[in-house]
Amino acid sequence: MRAANLARPAHDARSVACNSVARLAAASGYAAPMLTKLTAHGDGLAVIVPPALLAHLGLDEDAALELRIEGDALIVTGAPADRAARLRAAAARAMDAHDHTFRELAK
Repeated sequence: MRAANLARPAHDARSVACNSVARLAAASGYAAPMLTKLTAHGDGLAVIVPPALLAHLGLDEDAALELRIEGDALIVTGAPADRAARLRAAAARAMDAHDHTFRELAK
């Protein structure tokens, strides 16, 4: 068997995703692949997204994001506008209903 047959296919899902990220990063003025680290935020962790990449994607601090797992990858996308509005409304209802509890937990 030749060595070429043992290599991963050139167009598997990972290489397609990496190529998409590389093109996006290059369009945003970043060298690809773009690496970042998780940062402590309260009791959780946060991913810091560079401002140029946020601008390229049309996202700001109020943007609702959709998270999903595909294989071993975390996929983050902007939630559709109607879904974003519903998520904000649900979050507001939860905050109103459980404000005291959240404040106690935050101490």
